[in-house]
Amino acid sequence: MLVAIDLETTGLEPGVDEIIEVGAVKFRGREILGRFTSYVDPGRGIPSFIQQLTGISPADVEGAPSFAAIAGDLEDFLADHPIVGQHVSFDLNFLARRGLRPPGPVYDTFDLASVLLPTRTGYSLRDLARDFAVGHENPHRAQDDAEAAMGVLLGLLDALQELPVRVQAGIRAIADRSEWSMRHLLRAVIPPATPTLGAAGAGEEIGFEGVDLEDLMERLDSGPGPNPRPSPPLGEIPPTSPPLEETERGSARAAAWFDDGGPLAGILPGYEARTEQTAMAEAVAGSLDEGGRLVVEAGTGVGKSLAYLLPAVRHAVGNGERVVVSTNTINLQEQLLTKDIPAALETLGRAGEVEDGAARTALLKGRANYLCLRRWAALRNGQSLSAAEARLTAKVLVWLQTTSTGDRNEISLSPQDFPIWNRLSAQGAEGQIGRCSFAKQGRCFYQAARRRAEGADVVVVNHALLALGATNESLLPDYDHLVVDEAHNLEEVVTNQWGFTVSEEGFDRVMERVLGGAPSAGTGVATPLDALARSIAVSEQRRADYAQVVEDLQASVLQVRRHLTMLFKALADFATKRSDSGGDYNVSLRLTGALRNQPAWSAIQAEWEQADIALAALARGVDKAANLATSAVDGEIPDKEGLLLEAQAVAEQLTELRDGLRAGVANPDEGGIYWIEVGARDGVTRLQSAPLHVGADLNQRLFDQKKSVVLTSATLSVGGSLGYIEERLSLDEPNELMVGSPFDYPSRVLGFFPNDIPEPNRPGYQAAVHDAIADAARAAGGRMLALFTSRASLRTARRFLPDLLTGDEIAVLAQGQDGNPAQLVQRLQSDPRAIILGTGSFWEGVDIPGDALSVLVITKLPFNVPNDPVFAARSQQFDAPFEQYGIPQAVLRFKQGFGRLIRRKTDKGVLLCLDRRVLTKVYGKTFVDSIPRCTFRAGPVGDVPDAVADWLSGGA
Repeated sequence: MLVAIDLETTGLEPGVDEIIEVGAVKFRGREILGRFTSYVDPGRGIPSFIQQLTGISPADVEGAPSFAAIAGDLEDFLADHPIVGQHVSFDLNFLARRGLRPPGPVYDTFDLASVLLPTRTGYSLRDLARDFAVGHENPHRAQDDAEAAMGVLLGLLDALQELPVRVQAGIRAIADRSEWSMRHLLRAVIPPATPTLGAAGAGEEIGFEGVDLEDLMERLDSGPGPNPRPSPPLGEIPPTSPPLEETERGSARAAAWFDDGGPLAGILPGYEARTEQTAMAEAVAGSLDEGGRLVVEAGTGVGKSLAYLLPAVRHAVGNGERVVVSTNTINLQEQLLTKDIPAALETLGRAGEVEDGAARTALLKGRANYLCLRRWAALRNGQSLSAAEARLTAKVLVWLQTTSTGDRNEISLSPQDFPIWNRLSAQGAEGQIGRCSFAKQGRCFYQAARRRAEGADVVVVNHALLALGATNESLLPDYDHLVVDEAHNLEEVVTNQWGFTVSEEGFDRVMERVLGGAPSAGTGVATPLDALARSIAVSEQRRADYAQVVEDLQASVLQVRRHLTMLFKALADFATKRSDSGGDYNVSLRLTGALRNQPAWSAIQAEWEQADIALAALARGVDKAANLATSAVDGEIPDKEGLLLEAQAVAEQLTELRDGLRAGVANPDEGGIYWIEVGARDGVTRLQSAPLHVGADLNQRLFDQKKSVVLTSATLSVGGSLGYIEERLSLDEPNELMVGSPFDYPSRVLGFFPNDIPEPNRPGYQAAVHDAIADAARAAGGRMLALFTSRASLRTARRFLPDLLTGDEIAVLAQGQDGNPAQLVQRLQSDPRAIILGTGSFWEGVDIPGDALSVLVITKLPFNVPNDPVFAARSQQFDAPFEQYGIPQAVLRFKQGFGRLIRRKTDKGVLLCLDRRVLTKVYGKTFVDSIPRCTFRAGPVGDVPDAVADWLSGGA
């Protein structure tokens, strides 16, 4: 017998907010044995956004009992039965603060769903209920949510039973060695492991129970993608078509691909030829054929992906010259692989230019994206797992039944999962491939991806890997041509990848890999040695040797942690006392020469010297452990190879962190920017670095090594010129092409600029922004995305807007409070009577086509924070920093934000810019001139609702 429970509350804080409704259902199997439901008088008001979310009004709870009055009856109903719920810890925390602590086991449906459905993008109760055909008519009502959680649990148990018996046994075995609360349920529904089910069978390795290794290796060999097949051996790819004749070059063929009656028109429904797309394809093809550098800005709707993919695939296949395509976002990578590349291949096939199956494409990412099977098996085989480790290990076990890539993007990872994933990924294994038996046997996901890339004509990568590949040639296969899409992000990504971040938290993760992270065991370098020190199967001398190594490692880790704690505390104090940031913002202090000459910095250097001595001793201890393991006789260490590989990875990490710490504190590079940051949210102190310039090095290390380079984006120009991006990337007189959007912006977009709203940072500005957003939202019936430049202003708007929209039935959804970007976009698309308040990632990469988004609000021109360390340091390189650097940066961001509004030619919408500086400042014209020419209007802020309503209803 189990009890599913749900609470509705006035907010998210158990110590501050109150319960307003309780719902619970007692059940055995599918039989409902009883229900408990009651409104609760919170003794305080119910915030308007809670009323909107739940439909519970003050009138509903008026006269209802207090929680104290129903607590005894609820406690009797719950008794000691297992408790079920979606994110049930939230509900139990509220009950515990009121003295009610059910003693039974706790089963979280979110928890179990994340394991059994590892590739889902979200696990909301509404979505899970829909998937399992569970009735859920009134979401965010306690009784309905409780009964939905019951139905979801039963559906998940059915899904569990559908897994192969060996997988079920593997999940139970993982749970049995852990603190995971789900272990009680799994023991009840999965029989105990037997020698044929739970233990390794003949030819099966320890840690791989439940995984069909032959099937896995077959999937690794075939690989994903539109043309899966075994890749040829490593090396140069041969041409798969005859060399291109002059008349067959892509520039001569492009127009035929894109004609209204051409091959592409026969593939894409509703296709219309666009002269802009043809012009871009011809330019890209010419660059591939003749070599050189090409910068292309292509407006929204041009179809730039196919404009570069068709000539790129044709050139690669016809000449045996590999093309690498680099993007910044996962969304674009997925679009290329699942939609655009297949369309390009089919188009070229229909045109008779590439034979069916002749073109090979592949996706390659950095090592941190791929699961290391050896590390996963080692963790799984540990004697004791934390709840988080057990959960992720079991999730990976289920995922391994289907994945052919081992790519973390396929599996849904929570923030709690990422630190564990980092221990399971192939990151830090660069020098181990030759020694790893898994790689030699073909059981390495990263090596499989690398083999596919080595045999591919077109390889898709991300900017991060491209940047790392520029400094480490072994990360990418040899290639001749490069296409960089989303090129406006390239400088920022290269800056991040060529810099470093060092924190006490980062060192702690390495310490866990040395000793094994508490409460986990079985994953540290010292753990197997400690077991050998206690084993009677090992000679007395060897036991003593092992014991001494373990003791030395433990002592070194203790010293390292002590000195690093003192060092990072000193860094935090130094930054906090000298920085003018703080509060809702991170404390950030750029380390200039003047600051490094202060007496307080000498004290920090002294702390660093002690920490570095301790780190050196720890590194020697890890080397000593590896040498001792190397001298062990065969069979003495169960996984000797794995231990040696882990020791090597730890040694490499220690070296990297020590080098970063040394550069940041004692030996800064003249071409580097260094700063201390103290997180406002997590309180973590970080010492960070970035290169002052990347353009010249990027040219020398990357662009100059290629026959041709194409850089493209919808947002590269500032004020009608590509000069800014070319200067930032040190491109010397490249070929240029700017093609506008085929969309009819004057008839599709109204740009409204209030001329009487206070300027930012002036009294009344924030209140005026809230009023304008509310007025526009009423006029449009929601359907709005409001972009902010800071989290603080976003949170303020989230607090006030629900009250301004009381009675309008328009939901106010804020990034970071009401869901992540993907969840909020999905919510707006399913229920357009909503406003999304976004910052950061919402300025670009978000795609909401159709009527779901009809009003885009830009609350403030997106200038960089002046004291941002990288921005401040680079600004000093200009004679007129604001005009030459600050404005262009903000203009490109503004253009990205504007691009969220119109995603297809039938879309219609309003741009509402609430920053009056676009009208009053000289530079305002640059912002307006950099976006497509729309129907622009300036007027009183009081005209906003009529302007929005008239435009969206078809008015001019």
